[in-house]
Amino acid sequence: MQRRNLLSLAAAAACSALLLGTAGCSDKAADENRIRVGVTAGPHADIVTKAAEVAKQKGLTVEVVEFTDEERQAFADACHEQVWPKLAQTFTQEFLDGVLNSAKAN
Repeated sequence: MQRRNLLSLAAAAACSALLLGTAGCSDKAADENRIRVGVTAGPHADIVTKAAEVAKQKGLTVEVVEFTDEERQAFADACHEQVWPKLAQTFTQEFLDGVLNSAKAN
């Protein structure tokens, strides 16, 4: 079970990094202490919002962005179309199948 969660997390992180990395950045100096975190509504948003309050005390600005089901689906579609082929160049098909199966089980 723990391995499944790790695989799902790794795939999500790879998709996020590749998709968001192509989006470009604004003024780098202004963004140095600013973090945007995308979450689903409910407990995840509550936890990240609480963490954002702690981060603010440390001088960081954390913007919590709650995604709707439609936005999550659009992100998943973009990941499958744009990122998955790049992952297939690096990882084995067995690994990628394991990630997909794990994601479907959750």
